[in-house]
Amino acid sequence: MTSPTESLAAPKRSGMFEDLIEVLYSPSKVFDRTRAVKAGKYALVTALIVAVIAIATKNLVQPWYEAQADLALKLAAAKGTPIPDAMASGMRSSTAWSIVGGAPLITLIGPYVNAMFLLLGAKLMKAPLTYSQAATVAVLGGVPRLFSWMFMPVQALLSDGASARSLMDLSLSPARFVDPVTMPPAVLALLGTLDVFHLWQLALTAIGVAVVARVSMGTGAVIALIMFGIGAILQLAPSAFF
Repeated sequence: MTSPTESLAAPKRSGMFEDLIEVLYSPSKVFDRTRAVKAGKYALVTALIVAVIAIATKNLVQPWYEAQADLALKLAAAKGTPIPDAMASGMRSSTAWSIVGGAPLITLIGPYVNAMFLLLGAKLMKAPLTYSQAATVAVLGGVPRLFSWMFMPVQALLSDGASARSLMDLSLSPARFVDPVTMPPAVLALLGTLDVFHLWQLALTAIGVAVVARVSMGTGAVIALIMFGIGAILQLAPSAFF
């Protein structure tokens, strides 16, 4: 039988969808009660949500998917390696589905990759964090990224598809204000990582690490920044060298 003291100390049990919603406005409570919860169910549900949104809004965002393909073609031509017309046509038609199909996969696998970076940061900062805990922090901390997939079609409704330059036009990042053709790809990619949803994710992750590992917010922030920094480097590497 549970004693009154134990009952008061035990975190309140909650449902999965309650956790996914409440983490947006009361993250400390959610991370505290999910300290021993596995990440799998959250990763699967968020990936399914992204899949539904991406597929349902594909036609609406299509001009920007095509613009993204055209940008790749222009950059290839500028580097002296123009893509033949036959391949270019196929590239335009496949870009949308590659992004739509890849988004749920990244949402599903991404938290487990980020968990490795969080674990590395925790080791460097001597914070007691397990890989399982890091994965749960990563997936719950990444919930704001779902809003980026909701925001894109809203922006598409309010924008002129004929003037689409790239997917960055539909982002809430500094990248939407620069010319994607003249801006170096690595710089454009870096600006794209500084969107509102990435920064929100970074803040939630820092809180999650601090709560779960029982360390200061400063330590949690450093560990989250290590995760963000490594992820940004890996994302920027292809743009910088190819």
